[in-house]
Amino acid sequence: GSSNPALVDADIGVRDKLAAARAKLLAYREANRARPGKDTKINTAWNCMLIRSMADAGFYFKRPEWLQRARKAADFIWDELTEQQDGALRLKAVYYQGSGAQVDGFLHDYALAAEAFLAIASKIDVLESGASARYQARAQACVDSALCYFEDPHAIGYFFTAEDTETPVARRKEWFDNATPSGNAALLHALSGLYALTGEGRYDSSLRATLPAFADYAQKVAAGVAHALEAVTTHTIGIAVIKVRAGVSLEGLQVALAAAPWRRVFIQTTTEEQSAAYQVCIGTQCLPSTNDISEVVEVLQG
Repeated sequence: GSSNPALVDADIGVRDKLAAARAKLLAYREANRARPGKDTKINTAWNCMLIRSMADAGFYFKRPEWLQRARKAADFIWDELTEQQDGALRLKAVYYQGSGAQVDGFLHDYALAAEAFLAIASKIDVLESGASARYQARAQACVDSALCYFEDPHAIGYFFTAEDTETPVARRKEWFDNATPSGNAALLHALSGLYALTGEGRYDSSLRATLPAFADYAQKVAAGVAHALEAVTTHTIGIAVIKVRAGVSLEGLQVALAAAPWRRVFIQTTTEEQSAAYQVCIGTQCLPSTNDISEVVEVLQG
């Protein structure tokens, strides 16, 4: 249409010539328009998806300020939207300035928060050695609460609402991704990550117990369960944990991983006895340690 002027001239120089005109138009608009209302609420799930993406992007594009901003947002989620009740973590779904955290968290809030904390844990040691353990513990608390409060004891999968939360009619489950991933799909990612990091069989068992629900959907409407299928694929291939001896610079490893095909990887500095700088674990199998970064990359591509 003609209501939104657009520059279609191929010569970028024309745009430069119009700079003064654009400045006048902007000044007029700002002086005369009625600004739209601003929704200031902070949504837990949406922010956690951004945290996950920003943490990965900050690492692979070597933009530490992005990773730091992701960490700051993750700390806000933990400090302002979680609380301890009866020894377990409870998460709120939304935060309002002036009134604080509101609305009991849904399954996707817990699952995506766990994904966000795991994303920070996977790369934060580049900024602060050993900090990954803190964010891994937070992810574990989110997942443990999800397994406790959302599990269906009689059938496959996890409910959308917690067992002690009021629902209009009956508790339901969400399997399909929409504008955002379903809670059951996001939970698969969190479970697979924690299994790779801890080796605790309960996370692998919970993941595998949920998979049959996606089998039929995968054959008929694969695009509708894409996030779950990604989780299954990365879990089957094996999530990599690279243990780096304390004191070893992570810069060379960061450059090498950024140049290699993407794979879900956790980097952790360790104070444990390690004969060489790097040791790669795939799933629960740890390979011999090495001082050669190219060997690490080769294992990840194998």
